[in-house]
Amino acid sequence: ISRTVRWTAALESRRSAARPALNAVLLAGAVFAAALTVVVRWAEPAERLQWNPVSPAVVQAIRGCPGKLYNRYDDGGYVIWFARVPVYADSRQDPYPLDFLQEHLRHERSGTYLPVFTKYNLRCAFLPPTSPTAERMLEDGWHVAAADTRWLVLYPGPAALAGP
Repeated sequence: ISRTVRWTAALESRRSAARPALNAVLLAGAVFAAALTVVVRWAEPAERLQWNPVSPAVVQAIRGCPGKLYNRYDDGGYVIWFARVPVYADSRQDPYPLDFLQEHLRHERSGTYLPVFTKYNLRCAFLPPTSPTAERMLEDGWHVAAADTRWLVLYPGPAALAGP
């Protein structure tokens, strides 16, 4: 019984020391600070958060593509979300057969884009500058329709028009 009495007394002591008014003020202050942080971040988003991972110029170039667009498997979501145009491939695996994805990866890793562009009648590309396909396309005379720090949109130049 003495343990129960001591435990009950300790619990009552904690309740009386809880200071509900102070706790309510602290909670309200924390909620206000969190809400203010969200409002400030939405008004002026930090660049490091990459809330706009595709620049408006790149989005416009994607939308102005003179035909079907090529993009990498991992990057199709950006095109769908920001440019709202059909994509060659995206990371929703369900719509794509395994042999299509394997073909895409094989050609993207090697930079041999012509067979894919010919087979699917592709006329422009949305790629990072480090893509082997982008590097090969630039060598073959494709020109940069738009670029930002992460992306290139490539259109066929006069020399490339005879290719795909």
